[in-house]
Amino acid sequence: MKISRKSRGTSSSLTPAIRRVAGLAFAGGFIMLYVALMDRFVPTRDAELFAIDYSQLSSSLSTAPHTKTTLRFDWSKIGPYSVVAKQLRDLQNNCSLPYSLQKWRPQQYGLGSDLHVWSGYLWAGLNNNFRIMSPDDWLWNDDELCAASLAKYANASAPSSSFNCYMPSAEPQCPDDQKLRKGRVPYASCGKLSEWTDNITVPDFRAAATEFAFSPVSPLVLAEAERQAKLVFRDNGGIIPREELITIHVRWGDKAMEMDRRNVAIMQYIDAIKKIVDENKLSSVHVLVCTEDPKALKAFREVADPTWNIYVDQFYNDYLPYRENRVIVYNVPSHIANETKGKAGLWAMGSLLVALEANFFVLATKSNWSRVMNELRRNVVDSRCNGCTQMIDLKEYEC
Repeated sequence: MKISRKSRGTSSSLTPAIRRVAGLAFAGGFIMLYVALMDRFVPTRDAELFAIDYSQLSSSLSTAPHTKTTLRFDWSKIGPYSVVAKQLRDLQNNCSLPYSLQKWRPQQYGLGSDLHVWSGYLWAGLNNNFRIMSPDDWLWNDDELCAASLAKYANASAPSSSFNCYMPSAEPQCPDDQKLRKGRVPYASCGKLSEWTDNITVPDFRAAATEFAFSPVSPLVLAEAERQAKLVFRDNGGIIPREELITIHVRWGDKAMEMDRRNVAIMQYIDAIKKIVDENKLSSVHVLVCTEDPKALKAFREVADPTWNIYVDQFYNDYLPYRENRVIVYNVPSHIANETKGKAGLWAMGSLLVALEANFFVLATKSNWSRVMNELRRNVVDSRCNGCTQMIDLKEYEC
């Protein structure tokens, strides 16, 4: 069944009272934090494209191993640091370039999948000198809470971005956009990306694109992440034990349809955790389980070492009433995003930032969401903690 945004209504159906509340809550909150310090955009194939300039890193990084539920850094005040992410910033902010509309696929795919499709369009723009704009109603935007940020551009003569609510610098609007529209560009598939990248790997480019998209996130996303962190770590006195924290992402459920018809076994996660503990001589083990599947969480609890401190992603708890006892069909998350009027998208964005508080990760990057998590780990977190994280990949993605 394809999901249509029309079936759940749009922000235009909100009552005037809700509009006023949303406006008061967010007016002035979504100010562009990006300051353009760019030279003319010039594509490059330099071998050092993904080097990090540590001299520019934020001094606000929390380096304490145990901190109250304040995230490592303020995600609403960061900018891109890798060379390619900066190129994407320069591309998207070059108002002399035309823009092309990127239309979301039928909304039956995951949030992580959407971000990776978007990176394919960015690559086409990077190679052909045009900007990307995604104006369509996006399944993952919280209808109620995104109303103010999206309405800000509603009366503009040119399209505004559906990213404005969560990732406000990804697709900035230019003054003359009504005159600069270019025809739609074909999506750069995995195979096409491989043809174009030369000495740049597709994973490297996609990591830079994800880094750019999240640099920065909106105050709304940051507030959601802080809310979730307080709930997730409340049994630890509100302390985030990041130097001993291992985030695992277990994508079961419908994902087996893309995982060679089988899930990654729970014992593989257990063995990977033990490997991290042994190699890093961790005296205390804290595991954050990120999953949408009750069966996966139950299986993990049954075999986990009883001395481990286990935390459950708040997304799981918020999502559970919609997921429990549900007949599994392809891409359950997008169906639930539809039912929650986009709130599941905000939950996912917040839970992603909480997951990235860990110094250790066990992922399966065959899953788009594991891949997004890893891209932000390596390009955003590692660039601010001098390479403090480690990741074990239980099922790699080929492209």
